[in-house]
Amino acid sequence: IILFAVFAIIANQFVFNYQFQGNELVKNDEIVEVLKNNKVYGIVQKQKIDTESLQLELQKLESVSFASVIIKGNTLVVNIKEKIYNAEYIEKDEFLPLKSNFNGIITEISVVQGTPLVSVGQTVAVGQELVSPYIKDTSGQSLAVKPMADIKADVFLTTTTIVPNTKTVYSKTGKTITHKTISLFGLNIYSHTPKNDFALYECETLQENLTNLILPFKICTTTFYEQTQTQIDNYFNANKNDILVDCQQKTRQLVNSCEIIKDEYYVITPVADLNQITCTVVVNKSIC
Repeated sequence: IILFAVFAIIANQFVFNYQFQGNELVKNDEIVEVLKNNKVYGIVQKQKIDTESLQLELQKLESVSFASVIIKGNTLVVNIKEKIYNAEYIEKDEFLPLKSNFNGIITEISVVQGTPLVSVGQTVAVGQELVSPYIKDTSGQSLAVKPMADIKADVFLTTTTIVPNTKTVYSKTGKTITHKTISLFGLNIYSHTPKNDFALYECETLQENLTNLILPFKICTTTFYEQTQTQIDNYFNANKNDILVDCQQKTRQLVNSCEIIKDEYYVITPVADLNQITCTVVVNKSIC
C-alpha cells in the first residue's frame, strides 16, 4: 500500500498522455514537432511545462489563429482554433515572375511564355527576376501569362574552410572516471559521482532502462576520458596538399550527378594566424 501511495504521488507530478482538439488543417505531426522543440514529449514533469510559451509557439503555425494548452490530470490537452480561408479572396490569375535560384552568368535563354528581363552574358543573383509574367498583344495591351522558360547559366558553387597555421591535437591517455545515476520518472534516487580531477577530458553518456523491473527505472552512465594536448607548429604548410584535396572534394559534393564541371579553382587568403581556403566549382545548369 505504501509503495502504491508513493507511486501515485510521484506519477501525479508527470504528464503521460497528449490530446489534440479542433485541428483539421493542422496535422498532429506539426503539433508534436512544436512540443518536441520545447522539450515536451513522452513522460514530462508538469513543473517543467510552460503552457503559455507552448501556446505562443503553436500560434506561429500557418493555419492556427489561436491555441490553448492545459494540463488535466496526467494529460496535456492542446486545443486549436484554425484560420478560416475564403476562396473568393484568392487571386487565381495572379502570376509571379520567374526568379533565379543561383548566382551565375547566363549562357542560354529559351522563353516559352512571358517577357525575358535578362540577357546572355549578364550576371544574376539569387532571387533576381528573370522572366516577367506579362506579354504584349498585337494592340500593345499587357496580358498576364504564366511565365515558362529554361534559362541556363554558369553557376559558381563554393565552400570555405578555415585552417590554422598551428594546430592543437588531443589524444586519450587511457585513464577514465565513471559516473552512474539511477532515476525514476526523471527524479534521481541514487548517484555515484567520484571526483573528476582530469584537467582535459571528453565524455560520453549512455542512458538505458533497468530490465526485469516493474517501475521504469533508468540508469545513466557518464564516462570521462582523460586527454593530453600536443601543439603542431607549421601545420598548414606541412599538410597543405591533403587539406586542399579535402576542400575540393567537399565542393564537388555540391554538384549533382548529371552536371558536368566546367572549371574549378581555389584561393588561399592568409588572415592573421589562419588560412581561409575558398574552393570554387563552375557548372552549367538551369537556374529557374
